[in-house]
Amino acid sequence: VVQKIIPNTFYIFVFKDIFSVANRNHLSMNLELRKGLERALKDYTKLVSLIGQTKKPVLLVSAEKAMTNKERFVDLLIDINSDILDLSGSRQKAIDFIQPNSKEYLDKTRISKVDGRVGIANKNFIHGWAFLKAGQQVVDIELYVNGKLYETIKANEYKENLEKYEFIHSPYHGFTFNVKSIQKPCNVVVKAKGDLVPLQGGEISL
Repeated sequence: VVQKIIPNTFYIFVFKDIFSVANRNHLSMNLELRKGLERALKDYTKLVSLIGQTKKPVLLVSAEKAMTNKERFVDLLIDINSDILDLSGSRQKAIDFIQPNSKEYLDKTRISKVDGRVGIANKNFIHGWAFLKAGQQVVDIELYVNGKLYETIKANEYKENLEKYEFIHSPYHGFTFNVKSIQKPCNVVVKAKGDLVPLQGGEISL
């Protein structure tokens, strides 16, 4: 199908070790590790079959080697396309784009990604809202004080102001931490349980 749409097809296959692929899907998609390994192996088998069948030019790339020698990899891509398009002006941008183990990429692609924020924070209370982006389910919210877990609550309170947001399906995604008894000054972090980063506005000095 691809070759019918793009007559001058040039395939570039990037291979990563199957455990790394499976583990990434385990973290981002909650896919059981054994099933992830089986899926990665099955997908790579299909790729190997395609490589053996196609008569189009093929470039095989090791993801690990490309990461450790980004300049050489980008130069190779520029050279491959040189007779069609001059990409040398974007060389440095392409090199900078290649980042190993990007936490930002992993965080944004997780099905367990939480949307939420801290709206009000003072010496008595911390108010906010949060929900699981996939299905807008109720999530557990953790409060850390000076780096230590202090309390975990569910974000299931009714918040009237949430009704004005069209992208929020239910107003029952609020939460409130009572911080009156916490010794101050202190640094607090508000995050969804299991999440990688704090909620928006969730890093606070009290």
